[in-house]
Amino acid sequence: MIPYIVYVAILTSLCFLFYRFLLHRDTFFRLNRWFFLGCLACSFTLPLMHVPQNWSVRNLIAALPLAKAIKIQNEKSVAVNLAVPVNPETVIPVPGQSKSVSPIDLNGTSEDNALPLSSPLPNRHSAPGAANAAASASANATMPLFVVQFMKWLYYAYLCGLLLFGINLLMDFLVLIYQVRTHPVAREGQFRIVQLEGNRAPCSFGRYIFINPSLYDEKTLRQILTHEKIHVEQKHSLDILLAELCIIVQWFNPFAWYYRKALEDNLEFLTDSAILRDPQTNLSHYQLSLLRVSAPQVPLSITANYNQSLLKKRMIMMHAKKSSALKIWKYFFLLPLLTAMACLFNNTIAVSQNPPTVKSAPVPASPISAPATPAAAPSPRQAPAPEGVVAREVSGSPIRAINPRNVGNPEIAGSISIQPTVDVEPVIAINPEIHIDPVINVNPELLVIPKSYFGQNVNPFKGTWMATIHGDTVELTLRSEEGDENHGSWTSTESLKKSEFSALPTGQKADFTVTREAGTLSLNGIFDGNDGFGHYNFKPNADFQSYLEKAGVTGLSEKRMFGVFFANVTKAYVDELSRSGYAHLPVNNLIGMSAMHVDEAYIQSWKQLGYTNLQPHELISLKSMNITGAFLKEMESAGLKNLAPHELVAAKSVGIDPAYVQNWKQAGYGELSIHELISAKSVEVDPAYAQRWKQAGFNELSLHELIAAKSMELDPAYALQWKQGGYPDLSMHELISAKSMNLDPAYAQSWKQAGFNELSIHDLISAKSQELDPSYAQTWKQAGFPDLTLHELFEAKSMNVDPSYAQNWKQAGFPDLSMHELISAKSVGADPAYAQSWKQEGLNDISVHELIALKSQGISSSYYHSWKALGVTDLTAHDLVALKSVGVDVNYLKDLESVGYSHLETHELISLKSMGVTAAFIKGFQALGFTNIPVHTIIELKSMGVTPDYISSMKSKGFNSTDLQEYIKLKTFRGERS
Repeated sequence: MIPYIVYVAILTSLCFLFYRFLLHRDTFFRLNRWFFLGCLACSFTLPLMHVPQNWSVRNLIAALPLAKAIKIQNEKSVAVNLAVPVNPETVIPVPGQSKSVSPIDLNGTSEDNALPLSSPLPNRHSAPGAANAAASASANATMPLFVVQFMKWLYYAYLCGLLLFGINLLMDFLVLIYQVRTHPVAREGQFRIVQLEGNRAPCSFGRYIFINPSLYDEKTLRQILTHEKIHVEQKHSLDILLAELCIIVQWFNPFAWYYRKALEDNLEFLTDSAILRDPQTNLSHYQLSLLRVSAPQVPLSITANYNQSLLKKRMIMMHAKKSSALKIWKYFFLLPLLTAMACLFNNTIAVSQNPPTVKSAPVPASPISAPATPAAAPSPRQAPAPEGVVAREVSGSPIRAINPRNVGNPEIAGSISIQPTVDVEPVIAINPEIHIDPVINVNPELLVIPKSYFGQNVNPFKGTWMATIHGDTVELTLRSEEGDENHGSWTSTESLKKSEFSALPTGQKADFTVTREAGTLSLNGIFDGNDGFGHYNFKPNADFQSYLEKAGVTGLSEKRMFGVFFANVTKAYVDELSRSGYAHLPVNNLIGMSAMHVDEAYIQSWKQLGYTNLQPHELISLKSMNITGAFLKEMESAGLKNLAPHELVAAKSVGIDPAYVQNWKQAGYGELSIHELISAKSVEVDPAYAQRWKQAGFNELSLHELIAAKSMELDPAYALQWKQGGYPDLSMHELISAKSMNLDPAYAQSWKQAGFNELSIHDLISAKSQELDPSYAQTWKQAGFPDLTLHELFEAKSMNVDPSYAQNWKQAGFPDLSMHELISAKSVGADPAYAQSWKQEGLNDISVHELIALKSQGISSSYYHSWKALGVTDLTAHDLVALKSVGVDVNYLKDLESVGYSHLETHELISLKSMGVTAAFIKGFQALGFTNIPVHTIIELKSMGVTPDYISSMKSKGFNSTDLQEYIKLKTFRGERS
């Protein structure tokens, strides 16, 4: 289970980094949504898949000599492994890797000695999860007790985290259910609007929207609901729920938390984009609503939230230039990346092959130096080299060629060779270039509708009122009666003319009314000076409602009539709109047009200007900004012709006038589009700002670059500081990058004072991103490392190597370690205490490379001590690594001794273990009368699939021989492989 979880963590981290470095600046929000969901699915399913053997990088690595395998592994990861150079005829299986080798001539003399390889069997040394139980038990048996205990507690800690985060998700669901059950819920089509109390942030989950309507004015409330409805319609809750489930499983992985945050951010960008595509949406008003709604309380993690903390990002993305479709190619890089991960780590599929008929030369017996073998037998180190033996992989590894004389033989293999390469390349790609080219969609539709509209259970017709008299108007605030568990309440403030009130009683309570064609508002109360209060009752005019329905007004209800009342819609106004071509209106548009006093004269004035088909919401938007034909002519006189209504509204909302346009022309910016002007004005970029940059030597800046600079609060003084600091030719892009990292010339100067005189701006940005400073370099100089490069400092910082770590090694007797060696040691967890433990075992001349090799194989001094306890006292570091690499332990040695094979050479133990030879295998031959079998013959028997059962079956068929070589020949010539 643990290897699977770790693999999932690696894939999740890789997907996040892919998005962070390649995709997060693009505006393909919908595509990014599928990217996040697809990557989550791949992260959890890819580790379960198998790849063909010829795709497996592990197989290719295992087919090389071990030294090359280690070199390749070092080039691919920050890891340190042992490279054991052996004779080209000798290949030692590496635990955790599949092995596949083509036919090999073991002697290198003739084709007759070459035996083809057969199909692989299940891999004994495959990745975790593929090994059999016996192999796992054997591996655990060689691990130190404290390591086993540590892994056990680590596993328990993971399960505790899994449980805690699972309970947290369950609690979030219970809180949502509680809120739905205990608060009024309004039904609006597919949506369920839960009306909360208190200062809570708006959010949504599933089809439920959670909001406190009383916190916001009508326009902001509608904007919030529109935003949350998009979350509901596009089922964003599913994305967030999947991300939460990922967090439960990957709670220990920081990249999983970044992944969830990026997914949530993208959903907000996607929602903002959907809103701004609606021509009825006013960008400025929408952004203003974002600013108004500050997060009063952190919402639940499984909900989609209106006021996220990424406000600045959302503002920038709203203004961001739409990404070119040509950039979609970046997404296709993910497929080869995931394929490479599968080839590196996934288990392989065993593919059977039909071996051709082969010949094999007889292999003479070669005795070994063991009491169980003939007494006169010479040592394998002195005997003539036996002919080659084709060794088969045990338990499904592809077959591997092994020469039993050479495996692990120091005289042939040579001295131990270690290549601890750590490749850390912290190249930081920073590109904060901001493209602002907004499409402005404006819809400040003012719907003067009480908040009763948002709840079917709310009764707006009764309640309390408060009022304040301001000259000829009365500001009247109505609040419905407090509801029970099934009824909510609402508050609405309207301004009415003083003359519309039948009376304004003072001194004592009295009844008075406001009567309009839509109904009668009856009030009871008293005024004390200019302030009054009391109770109210509203009664809609059923006849007027019938008239509106006959006139084609849609969406009417008794509660809607309250909005019609406050908008003071009259029969004359409805007829006037009908004459102007606006009949059969939705009630929302009717209320908005009436509230904004869009009359026949205003409509006709736009028709005379050529705008003959304005939509109701466009008229409302234009009137809300007090835009008339005079403003249109001013824009046309400035060269901005054929402007759409939403462009006029946007221009007016940010304060663009002919003088602003003319100033840009005089500054040399020619014919700017209305979108560019709006973008510039929205961030307060003007020609004077551009002129200051020209005076600083930036003569060719585009308007987009100026907007980007302004958004980062850049000014020419910042560029001048860099010039004076020795960086005279920085581009605007580099200045923005530097500013984004809070770099200044003083930081560059501090590096120069530390002796780093040739650092580029990109080097400085990278150093800052890694939180490196000259004081860190100075500590290394004081520790005796005066010539470190910035790259080496990056490596040391990333591996948490500090001068005290180097000093500890010096005190332990390793005074001349290089930074490369220190980083290699740190990367595998080797420390002076580890070195001291080996010196106590008698290995006083052990090198740091040998320590790294031992540590990379997980070998402790206790492993060495277990061999010494059995009388094996002459093992070198090379021997220990070779033994551990194939899983030889003292139990395996004892098993072989139990069948008569004691005092075996190291290379013989390795050969036997690598072929999967067990005591039971040898005992089976002994039971058939074959005793004192040489080690190389046992290996040949195993490699050719000659088993005791095979010999028994051949005997039953009449083939009876006392020479095991005859059975090997028979197996070879019959073309049989097991």
